[in-house]
Formats: sequence, structure tokens, C-alpha cells
Amino acid sequence: MSEASIANLKQSNSKLRDKLKQLRFESEDEIDFVDDKILRPILGNELDKYHARRNEQRKKEINLLKKDLNEIDNTKYSIPARNNRTPSPIKEEFPSAKKLPVKSTLRSPPNPSTTALEEEIKKLKHINTTLEDKLKRNVTERKDIISEFTEKENKMYKDHEDEIRRMNKNYELKLQRLLKEKKVLEDKLKHESSEVDRLKVERQHNLTDLEEQNNRLQRENSKLKEDNKVLSQRKTGDTDNLELQKVQDFNKQLLVENEKLLQRIEELEKATTNYTYGNVIDDSDDDDDDDDDDDTDNTHTNKFKIYSNQPDSKSELSTKKIMEMQFSRAPTVAIPKTPVTPPPRKSRKDGQEDTVDYMRYTKGD
Repeated sequence: MSEASIANLKQSNSKLRDKLKQLRFESEDEIDFVDDKILRPILGNELDKYHARRNEQRKKEINLLKKDLNEIDNTKYSIPARNNRTPSPIKEEFPSAKKLPVKSTLRSPPNPSTTALEEEIKKLKHINTTLEDKLKRNVTERKDIISEFTEKENKMYKDHEDEIRRMNKNYELKLQRLLKEKKVLEDKLKHESSEVDRLKVERQHNLTDLEEQNNRLQRENSKLKEDNKVLSQRKTGDTDNLELQKVQDFNKQLLVENEKLLQRIEELEKATTNYTYGNVIDDSDDDDDDDDDDDTDNTHTNKFKIYSNQPDSKSELSTKKIMEMQFSRAPTVAIPKTPVTPPPRKSRKDGQEDTVDYMRYTKGD
């Protein structure tokens, strides 16, 4: 039931109540106990207020009448004395028989005043009968109106209660469904958050390892460039040329490994840029991509080779930039687990750093 229909019903009920009050107060003398029992629950306080006002008015009228009676009782009237009365003649008190009227044996004509009164009485009786019939019709109509109003009011209350129960049931079902969806989403969010935290820690460790390898390879590359310059200046004989060729081959191998390392760093940067919260790509896809990268290593531009021809200050990668790009937002793809193969090392002795045994290539071991 809409708000407009409820408002219309309330308005019609108020009009019906006003009509019932008017009928009740106009025909109060003819009202019976049954009608009063039906009307009293409907009119309620208004009927009590009316009776209270009427009783007050009656009390005022009774008090005024009592006051008038008291005034009449307290008033003293003067009665004239008997001696002052004028005597009346006996003839006037006792008339003679001669003056007595004699009834006529003839039928007297009807008195016109009596006929007019009888006609007026008949008219009044007819009016009284008409008013009684009208009163009966009004009473019947009033009872019908009261019964119709009671029936409509009960039906309206029943429909309203049914509508409230139906709405409460629907809202309870919606609330339960929303609570279930909320619980599922919270569990999913917790799982994704824990997975992202785990991947973040794992990739942080991997990034640290890659930075260490990059720094180590840069140091080795700078040392090899210096050796390469020394060997290129010497160029005195076939042995030097052979050693130079071996060093250059080793340098190329080192450049290839550096290029692979740069590709891994670029993949991490792309993963950080394209990350969307809650989507995690399987590591198997990265393994397939690594195989493709191994097949196409010769087609990429040798970025490290370009840096190797520049001064050492420009060939070093910015660790701060890599860390900012890595941790500015969470990654979306798994870090490839394929380790970068470092160049062969010599066994470290006490007090010495790990160095590449590049002399093995120069001496033909």
C-alpha cells in the first residue's frame, strides 16, 4: 500500500468521523444503548468532551433555576384584606331560571375553530410520522456507515500489517545476503593481501640479489676494460693477439650475461608499472618468457656494450632508481626463478676479494 493511498484513507476516515459526530450529537435523545456502544470506541475522547461540556451547561442552568426559586421563596407579597371586598348582589350570584339557556333540539352546526384544529392535528401527526420514518432511516444509515467504516478500518490495518511483515522479511533476506557477500569479500581480500605481502618480500630479496650481481659484474667489467686497453696497446706478436682475442671473447660473454640481467630488471619495472591489486600471474608464464628471451638474445640491442664504451661513472646503474621503481607499488608478476649464471671465480683467500679468473683465458688454460 502506497503513501498516497494511506493518506486518502486517512482523509476519508476523518470525514466519516465528522459525519458520525454530527449524527450522534443531533440525535442524542433518540440514541440507544447499542448505538452508543458502537460509536463510543470510534469517537472516543471527542464524545467524552461533548458530554462534559453538556453537563457543565446543565449545571449552570440548574444553578440559575435554583437561584430564581430562592428569590421567589424569599419575596414577600401583600395580600388584600377581606373587608375591603365589594359585596356582589345575590341576583348576580344566583341567576333566575328564566335566564338559564335552553338547549335546542336541533343539531348545531360544526364549530369552524374545532375543524381547523383537527386538520392541524392531522397535519402534525403526518409530519410526526414522516419525521419518525426519517429518523429510522437515519438510524439505519448510521448503523450501515458505522459497520462499513469498521470493516474498512480493520481491512486497512490488516493490509498495513501484512505490508510491514513482507517488507521486514525482504529486508532481513537482503541483510543476510549482504553479510555473506561481505564475509566472502573480506576472506578474499585477506588472502590477496597475504599473497601480495609474500610476493613483495620475495621480490625484494630477489631485487637485492640482482643488484649485488649487477654491481659485481660492473666491477669485473671495469677491470676487464682496463686490461683490454692494456692488451690493445701492446699488440706485439701473435701471442698478444691471441690473448687479446680471448679477453674479447670473455668480454662478449660477460656482456651477454649483463644484457640478460638488464632484461630481468626491465621485467621487474614493467611488472611494477602494470600491477593491479589482486591479480597474480603464475611463475610458469615467466619461465616460458625466459626461454623466448634466450632464443632472441642476439636480436636485442647490446645496452651494456654501449655503456662500456663510456666513462665508468655513466656505466653504473642507479640502485636508488631501481629501488624506487620496485617499491613504489606492489608487483603483479612473479620474479623469474632462473638464476643468472655468474662467470667463473677463483677461490677466495683470507684478506682477498672475489675476482674473476680472466687470466685463465689470456694464457690459454
